[in-house]
Amino acid sequence: MILSLALKRHRRGEIKHFQRKKLESHLKTRFLKEINDEKEEINHPNQGTTEHIIRRENGSKEEEHKQNTFTKVKSTSDIFKDVEGNQTRIVLTIGEAGIGKSFHMRKFIKEWAKPVELLFLIDFSKLNSTKNKKISLFELLNHFFEETKNIIICDYSQLNILFLLDGLDAYQHCLDFENNEILTDVREPTSIDVLLTNLIRGNLLPEAKVWITSQPPAAEKIPDGIIDRLTEIRGKICRC
Repeated sequence: MILSLALKRHRRGEIKHFQRKKLESHLKTRFLKEINDEKEEINHPNQGTTEHIIRRENGSKEEEHKQNTFTKVKSTSDIFKDVEGNQTRIVLTIGEAGIGKSFHMRKFIKEWAKPVELLFLIDFSKLNSTKNKKISLFELLNHFFEETKNIIICDYSQLNILFLLDGLDAYQHCLDFENNEILTDVREPTSIDVLLTNLIRGNLLPEAKVWITSQPPAAEKIPDGIIDRLTEIRGKICRC
């Protein structure tokens, strides 16, 4: 009897691993196809005239202003690389319109590597239509990623997940970090505002990493202290 239960638990573990790898493969295939279809994104015109820098690392805006020099991001794949033992869970990348923020996200996808197991790219503009709807994080993923519907993932919290949230400036609604209730259940329906603030704060899937891009003014929607790393893409924008 004990051996039988042990075998069943082992079998469930094998199924979870198989389902995770299957979903990972489906998502990689989908994103790479989308990137290859967007030929203008592969060779961005600003690549030679811009640089990606780290403006702030686990600090306040006041500390940022004291800095005379900024560290350059050597590789997009290093965007979450820990520095001096500090855990980097939330990254915010700012930059003017057309400078290449979305390009850097898609470049990261092409370089998709461990320890990230599942990666979800969501454009903020696509979330505007969900304002008056009650939806859970689980349902949101099913809505945008059909690959998740037919694959049973028992516990997303046990996986290394990265959310790429692109274009905060296109999001037309508020993010009420101060007054929104705490949400920890990925299957509990709520407003998109509550869902996003809890995902960014780390109440939902606290081990998941989140990378947000935004034009500078809209970045003010996220309070100081929530972001672990602030980066900026700066330089000359090619209008050709």
